[in-house]
Amino acid sequence: MNHSTAIKIAEGVGSLLFLRQRRRKICLHNLHAAFPEKSQADLEMIGRSSMQGLVTVIFECIRIPVIAKDPEKYFEVQGGEHAWKALQKKKGIILAVSHFGNWELMAVASAAKGFPMHAIGKPVKNPFLYESIKRLRGATGLKSIDKKGAIRNTVQLLKNNQIVAMLIDEHVKKGEVWVDFFGRKAATSSLPAMLSLKYDSPVIPAFYYRGQGSERSIFLFGEPFHLIRTGDLQADLTANTQQYVSRLEQEVRKRPGDWTMWMHNRWREEDRYPPIQGAT
Repeated sequence: MNHSTAIKIAEGVGSLLFLRQRRRKICLHNLHAAFPEKSQADLEMIGRSSMQGLVTVIFECIRIPVIAKDPEKYFEVQGGEHAWKALQKKKGIILAVSHFGNWELMAVASAAKGFPMHAIGKPVKNPFLYESIKRLRGATGLKSIDKKGAIRNTVQLLKNNQIVAMLIDEHVKKGEVWVDFFGRKAATSSLPAMLSLKYDSPVIPAFYYRGQGSERSIFLFGEPFHLIRTGDLQADLTANTQQYVSRLEQEVRKRPGDWTMWMHNRWREEDRYPPIQGAT
């Protein structure tokens, strides 16, 4: 199966999955809150595109061994100079990534370009499946870090001037700070900001833009964030994390269908907010 055929099949499967009542309801509720100015038809189109993108990620990951043989054919890396310059400081890099486009291929693309890339991942319950996933990720040199013991391993990697990718768009229950994301408070990991404050490791945003048709996809390294340091640890954790999340929101607003987390219950404290009219 070639790449274009796989994408078409993924889009068809995604359209069907979008009809599932529970995820559809969460998705449209989130979209109504984020884009109150958009019509119901526009929001449904975004939601469907998001689900199609999620399924496409799965199909693309299965093809990683094929993609890894000729990465230049499938994607290009932009802004790499920001990462190489940051590595000259010998403090490592914390890469702020998200479920935007294909976060798995984003790491593979950067590793294929020679960046010393590592990614924190949540182990899958099935150990055989998890080992298969790690082998796919490692096809071009990407190394996985299990969440168990991730902090200790990450600290050592940063000291060794490596790049560690961390997701910033998932709801977390421990070590969280509450920051604004599309006008609502979202519990977000404070780990990237905490490590940056403690070890002076720069935090760089990264995004993956899937190419259309025969176009190559783009993996973009952004410019490093300015480190906010006032001496008030809690305030600094919140302010720095807000920077990362605001940058993500900026990109999602440009291409809302590329963010595959609209179906995720990202904003958990619903009692803070009245029901959203039209979100069904």
